Amino acid sequence: MKNKKVIKLLGALFLILVIISAQTMIFAQSDGITVQIYKNTKGMIYGFVVSGTSGYAEKGYDIIASGVSAIVLNTIQSIEKFTNDKIDREIKQEGPYIKVIMPELKNNKGSKEAIVLLKSMALGMESISSTYGVEYVKVKYISK
Repeated sequence: MKNKKVIKLLGALFLILVIISAQTMIFAQSDGITVQIYKNTKGMIYGFVVSGTSGYAEKGYDIIASGVSAIVLNTIQSIEKFTNDKIDREIKQEGPYIKVIMPELKNNKGSKEAIVLLKSMALGMESISSTYGVEYVKVKYISK
């Protein structure tokens, strides 16, 4: 009787190990989240693109993806609520992918509040990258 219980327990443990190994392989295939931050000719941030998945954990449990999403959403909503600046955005579910461009800031105009909010977004992304590693979040500055 004890042998049957031990065999069932070992079988269950083996199944759990197979599932964990499969999930680890799936997560390891991710190239991470890429954050491209656009700066104008005067070095002012005027937009960003966030794409990819972190691969840190399965969907719904990925604290890195959640943190990045929260920063992006908060930045967009704060700019909309606290400024009159125009926001051009493109969102795609596949990837996932989001692009935010602020035309006035690109042309060295726009509000001081929007400038601070975009600097705060960049700081948050850099913080996540330095805390968890560039394999999960890569931040790149692009001058255009």
